[in-house]
Amino acid sequence: MQQITFSFLRRKLFILVTIAFSTFTLGSITSFTSIEHEDVQNLYYEISKPLAGGAYSLNFSAADPSIYIPPIPYPTSLSAPLGRGNGDPLIPLAEFNNGSVDVKVESLAPEDMALGQIVPFELMIDVNGDTTPENGEITFLIGWNTLTTNGGDFGYDARPGDIGYGVIGAFIDTGDGDYVDSGNNATVSSFSWQLVNDEIVGVFTVGGLDDGDMVVMEAWLVLDDTIPAGIGGNVQSRLIDAVTGGNQDYTVANSGSISLNNGDAISTGNQTVPLLKPSDFFSADVDLAVTKIDLTDPVLLGEEFSYQIVVSNNGLSVANSIVLTDELNPNLQFISSVESNPNLVCSHDGSSSGGLLTCNIGALAPGESVTLTLNVKVLGSAPTLGGPLVECGQGADLENTVMVSTISNDTDLSNNTDCEPTDVEDPFICPTLSNETTDFSTCEDNQGQTLMVQADIPDIDIKFFIFSTQQGDPYVGGGTQLGTAVTPSGGTATSSTGISGLTPGTYYAYAILDTNDPDLTDPNCRPFVEIEINITAKPDVATTTVVQPTCEVPTGTIT
Repeated sequence: MQQITFSFLRRKLFILVTIAFSTFTLGSITSFTSIEHEDVQNLYYEISKPLAGGAYSLNFSAADPSIYIPPIPYPTSLSAPLGRGNGDPLIPLAEFNNGSVDVKVESLAPEDMALGQIVPFELMIDVNGDTTPENGEITFLIGWNTLTTNGGDFGYDARPGDIGYGVIGAFIDTGDGDYVDSGNNATVSSFSWQLVNDEIVGVFTVGGLDDGDMVVMEAWLVLDDTIPAGIGGNVQSRLIDAVTGGNQDYTVANSGSISLNNGDAISTGNQTVPLLKPSDFFSADVDLAVTKIDLTDPVLLGEEFSYQIVVSNNGLSVANSIVLTDELNPNLQFISSVESNPNLVCSHDGSSSGGLLTCNIGALAPGESVTLTLNVKVLGSAPTLGGPLVECGQGADLENTVMVSTISNDTDLSNNTDCEPTDVEDPFICPTLSNETTDFSTCEDNQGQTLMVQADIPDIDIKFFIFSTQQGDPYVGGGTQLGTAVTPSGGTATSSTGISGLTPGTYYAYAILDTNDPDLTDPNCRPFVEIEINITAKPDVATTTVVQPTCEVPTGTIT
């Protein structure tokens, strides 16, 4: 509103007013009023015309977390564009408009949100008028409370006791469905923030605006990552003030009101985006479930192996402040943990055996899960008597239980714990074969001898094979087996059948381990011993003119 005061004598009113309006540049006159004062010979005329701020309309709102979560946007994993850019790859569906309809929200609900998340706010700027006087540049103030409306210690993160994020990003979202920018490139040319009383006050300047533009500035705030029990009230945010031009100076009055100092005013109305009922972070219905499996079973004394732990949210709301605890079996030593999510932070209490592992998972959206790999070592004190099919509570060698909890309302607690049994075995020792039958010779017609070998491990069966040629590795096959596999008795294994049917020549018998024996758990354990056997031809009596010595070797076991 502009006010121009004219002083006239009554009798010259018409002429002087006509001259005044014809010589004074007023633009478009929208109202004309006069006030006549009887005690003075003056008239006052108010002339209203649109100011530069009337070319801009602002709509303050927030992106809808029920559609952009998951994944949950955390400040440790995202950086906002500088000035302008497409925000869709960073926080998909965080928009004012999806290209067809507005999807922004005027309030936020805890059941759709995660503590510690980035909260994207949207300010739609609609330009309808000449932007030349201010060179297409406007400045505005937005406030976000760090406390609830009744003083509870919860809000947007900026206080000294918090991390102090404040406004971590602001940009023109070129990927928003309400993006129309036909002239100069609309850009957030600068922004800053400071804590005024208990409110984060962000001051933003957007330039490059032209008549007909419709752009959305997206600002990123961070929600507190902890919330005290019994919290009440709401968490408020508001559009405070807006003017033309780029001057960012503002004044905080004694009354607490905040206003920009320069430029023509842009109408802001009373636009707020409250986070309603933070207490609903505690009452939102969720359903956490945890599973734990061993990736090796059975395991050996002294061996390292891994558990895989999966925590999932089967409920319809975001589960917040999730904590996983695992009291390790005292016969295990903690080695390390590998988290699939950078927001999953685990720590062990440092005990040399057993100990407590605690993992702060943060939040899980509906249908979301997180995986943890826990690496441990079996100590020599672990029992080895449980067996492979023994369950938790029935005497398993190792039993390990994991638990998960949340501040949200978990509707099913039966799946919040899981116990995994693991069978432990003594480490495999590769047998040594020795004291085998010595090399021997026998006549063609005097066969049937059995072979013997001694083994220092009685649990693995032994096989005997005969080959016509010497073998570098008799495990590769190709020979003739003497009978069946035999179990060493008293440390000695004797072939189940003797040699037979061998024609004259040299043969090589081998004692090897039975590779089908389940006790042979090391595929690289391949000991063997070799026995050379010479078969002498039976003398031909009919054609022999000289008496030959009798070819006789006692039958039975050759040692």
